[in-house]
Amino acid sequence: LGISKIDFLFNISYDLVHPVNTILSLSETLSHKQEFNKEEILKDLNNIKYEGALMLDSVNNIVDVSMSNEEVHNNEYKVNDLIEKIQTDIKIKIDKKPIKFSIQTDDIVSASLIGDYDKVEKILFNVLNNAVKYTEVGNIKFKVSATNDKDIQNVKFEISDTGIGIKDEIKETIFNDSISTDNKNLSIGLMLTKKLVDELGGTITFNSTYKV
Repeated sequence: LGISKIDFLFNISYDLVHPVNTILSLSETLSHKQEFNKEEILKDLNNIKYEGALMLDSVNNIVDVSMSNEEVHNNEYKVNDLIEKIQTDIKIKIDKKPIKFSIQTDDIVSASLIGDYDKVEKILFNVLNNAVKYTEVGNIKFKVSATNDKDIQNVKFEISDTGIGIKDEIKETIFNDSISTDNKNLSIGLMLTKKLVDELGGTITFNSTYKV
């Protein structure tokens, strides 16, 4: 990964400390309540569930980083299988959020592709999962398009959302190995995503407007 041990441990701890602290704080508050209001309890429990999910994502990304290798396994896979897997996983992440998740696949996209299915699926899941994290209401759109170059089809995945966006001051470092405590939109998942994209010989770019 090209990440120093200190930076790597910092990134891990940053992704885990916040949800752990939130879960402990909410649990402590609930345990000391003498009068219980159903709406307040449900709100606290939903927050605990949300923070727990964030922590699980971070742990999964840590496992992925530790097991990751640069070897690419190019095999034939069905585009529909990939889309169905992504759709199922992201709908679970959206849960009860008032978010509409839509998928568009251009007719030109081949029914089957040659590539590393596992790496492609992980890249798409990480980016879409990030969209879910930072979108409270609105929509998330996932588009698959392609261009043909002789016998090669180049596939383009586009993801857009109505989330909070990314601050201008951290845009240049969003995929960096190191993050600072000011970069609250970043996680080890984005570092892994950039690594996987590079391994596949692809590119990843973004446009974003931060919403105060």
